[in-house]
Amino acid sequence: MPVITAEEIRRALDAALDKQAHACANIFYQVPVNQRAYGCSQEGCVRPAYAKRLCNAHYMRLINGTDLTRPLRTRRPPGFCWKCADGKTRTAKNGGWGLCCKHYKLARRVIMKKAAIEVFGGHCSRCALTFPTSAFDFHHRGDDKMDSVAELLANGSTAVVAAELIKCDLICANCHRVIHAGDDDEVWVPSAEAAF
Repeated sequence: MPVITAEEIRRALDAALDKQAHACANIFYQVPVNQRAYGCSQEGCVRPAYAKRLCNAHYMRLINGTDLTRPLRTRRPPGFCWKCADGKTRTAKNGGWGLCCKHYKLARRVIMKKAAIEVFGGHCSRCALTFPTSAFDFHHRGDDKMDSVAELLANGSTAVVAAELIKCDLICANCHRVIHAGDDDEVWVPSAEAAF
């Protein structure tokens, strides 16, 4: 199995989060009044052109001298979380993608876990079987565990998550339980018939 570096993992996690941010940016985009009939010339951008064959966001990046290839992130005024659907839960300043903080962290964790699983090959390193995302765990190989990967996926930066993931193997939940059970399977448990 090829050796995976922290930088490869971090790039994959960043790419997955940028893809989601780009998708949400196009959903919440407000079109300027003086838009053109043709689209933005920047590759992958679906917004209408504003000036110099660029949408407003890419035009502002061009004027400011910033990188045009990074995905757009649209700031959206605080509103209601579209996942809560109760009409009461406000999107917090720590939320993103039009979600409240709780749903943002959940979505971010799932996206980052899927990206990490893809980097690790998408199958259990012990039994070599493929499972859904929720059936995979990251097992620390040594005793140098700094934090729980599940906690870091929800709250940690991509660099911190990547640094922790290089200490891990991707294994299915079943193999993970067997590894941590150790010799517990050999412990004698009395049966119901033996009690009478």
